Amino acid sequence: MSDISDELRKFTNTYHLNSLQIYELKRIADRIDAEMAELPRAADGPIHLDDTVFTKDDPGTSWGVRYIELSRDREPSIGIESGGVNTYRPPSCLTHERPDSWERIADELDEWRVHAAGDCRIKVTDEDIVHDLADRIRKLAKKEDR
Repeated sequence: MSDISDELRKFTNTYHLNSLQIYELKRIADRIDAEMAELPRAADGPIHLDDTVFTKDDPGTSWGVRYIELSRDREPSIGIESGGVNTYRPPSCLTHERPDSWERIADELDEWRVHAAGDCRIKVTDEDIVHDLADRIRKLAKKEDR
């Protein structure tokens, strides 16, 4: 049951309605329960139109959710678009968080190096960045050892 249908049923018990009104509201509540579909879920939560998602097979590219096709016969298909390229993926292939990769870590190290250029002292925030990158490298290495 959905929250909407529960509210309608509660409404019929709370207010002075005639039997036809009660019947119609309960019929609508039943239809809501029968016809509402749960949103498909990515690895980290429900997928909505216009969400930005990442795929497991191309973790560096961000995709915009353009379509959600639901079918009773099979798993939903999510229509995604990036740079004029459109494709469909099952929800299980998608995540809202950009997956970590060696390339991403290298890009962030390059970025950090550019910002730190000219200053030979390592600041506290720089130390935090270095420790964070080291932890991410260890996690990726451990993941690949599986």
